[in-house]
Order: sequence, then structure tokens, then C-alpha cells
Amino acid sequence: MSWCKRLWSISSRAHFIAITGVYFSVLGGAYCSLGKSNTKYAYKAGALAIEQIKLAQRLKDSVLECKCWLYYAEDLIQIGKLKKANKIISRQAKFVESIHDPALTSMLDAVLEKVDVAIAHKQKNIL
Repeated sequence: MSWCKRLWSISSRAHFIAITGVYFSVLGGAYCSLGKSNTKYAYKAGALAIEQIKLAQRLKDSVLECKCWLYYAEDLIQIGKLKKANKIISRQAKFVESIHDPALTSMLDAVLEKVDVAIAHKQKNIL
């Protein structure tokens, strides 16, 4: 295979992966937003987050993968699966602490706040 064909192949694959990542991110965000009022959309957002996780793993991008896991945890919070969300958040918190990334730390804090709000709301409804 000539250099030109190899370069074209690599470039095309990189472009496809970038477009796919943007597609998952935009749709996932939209479904997550809609999931606040209808859990059907939260399930779809969760499925898209799983696809983002797979893409991040394929790219071997641990920071992106962590973000995607946090997105998935948010979707789980929306559908009331707080135990599973907490397990994911705990695992990701260890990673965030190990790399000291301010953006990830902020994202983690936001997801933790959502869990606290969901727990408070759930306890309020029980009483």
C-alpha cells in the first residue's frame, strides 16, 4: 500500500472517530436534558454514554472515558439507580484524585451534587 493510501486511511479513520464522538456527545446531552422530564430519554442517554465509553476505550483516552462514565452516572441518577451510580462515581473519584485534573474534579463535584439532590428528594418522598 502506498504512503498516500495509508495516510488517507488513517486520516479517514481519525475523522470518523471524531465525528462519532461529537455525535454521541451532542445526542447524549440532548437526551440527558430531556431525561429530566421523561425517563425514556434518560435510558437513551445512558445507551449513548455506553457507546461513548466504548469509543474512549478504543482511543485509550482515560480522561474521556472518565467523563463518559460520569455522564452515564448522571443518566442512572435520572432513572433512580442511585446505588449503581454511586459505585461508578466512587470508581471515577479515585481516578480523578490520581490525576488532579480541575475540569474532571469540577465535573465529579457536579455529579456528586446531583446524587445528593436525588437522595434528598427520594427521602422527602418516603416521609
